[in-house]
Amino acid sequence: MDRFGREADIRQISEGEFRIRTKVMVSGQFFGWLAGIGREAVIAGPAPVREQYRQWLEEITVSLQDFQCQYRGQLPDKRKLPGVAARK
Repeated sequence: MDRFGREADIRQISEGEFRIRTKVMVSGQFFGWLAGIGREAVIAGPAPVREQYRQWLEEITVSLQDFQCQYRGQLPDKRKLPGVAARK
């Protein structure tokens, strides 16, 4: 929780449940961090940021589905994947 600094308003709602109100830089990195928390993490608002997060998750889901279709469940040789450098 200290990641947000002193300006964050962090309140415990119940055992294991917190509400954090703070300014963030909306980005893929923020969404990745949020996704790492799991399904329990929710963006209460603003609504446009919540929608951006939904779209970001949807794009990842589509990418994974495309990947699975392309390789039909087989693990590909990493050297043949775009953007993955082979180790020497």
